[in-house]
Amino acid sequence: MKKIAAYILVFVLTFTTIGIADVNAEEQKLNWNGYIYQIHTDNASGSKHILIEDYVGTDKNLILPEKIEGLPVKELAERFTCTADILTVKVNDTLEEAEGLAWCDTLEQVLADSGSTRYQTVDGILYDKEGKQLICYPSAKKDRNYVIPKTVISDVGFHQLFLNHKYLKEVTFTGFVPELACAETNIEKVTISGKISYIPDQAFAGCKKLKM
Repeated sequence: MKKIAAYILVFVLTFTTIGIADVNAEEQKLNWNGYIYQIHTDNASGSKHILIEDYVGTDKNLILPEKIEGLPVKELAERFTCTADILTVKVNDTLEEAEGLAWCDTLEQVLADSGSTRYQTVDGILYDKEGKQLICYPSAKKDRNYVIPKTVISDVGFHQLFLNHKYLKEVTFTGFVPELACAETNIEKVTISGKISYIPDQAFAGCKKLKM
């Protein structure tokens, strides 16, 4: 019985180790032309795609690749590290998750093709194609004031949009007001304009720089 138990233990440990190795191989950080990335697998379809975590190259004006090593680039990390001093980034339609650009503290503008079916940019600011979601307000954009278009009604990722911003001091809401609208930011003045019928209780919680 002891021998059988020992064989079972060896089998379990071997199987577990193999499983861990597979996971680590899948999440291994790789480098392609300065892009630090991982290969992710969709649990439902089994298809693979690229998630970019960082850029450590020398280019200051990036055109994000549609593919790396033959796999589509679909995501930026939730906190895209942006080690290099990137000034501009051009996104493409294969990219499904671009919110991580908000953490790039040298970024001055985002660009997208005029024919893009997923994104639009206005004055270097990134929105979804319908203009309902504000995806990235570049952290190093030098404007002091920003009027959020009335088309913007989505609060997805909104809490992190201005966290890293150096210059922005005044924001005008014209379509809606999200929770934690300016928490932990340098925003000093908020204006509510247009027909906004509801303001959340926690809309301005944590707005430490806000001047009444």
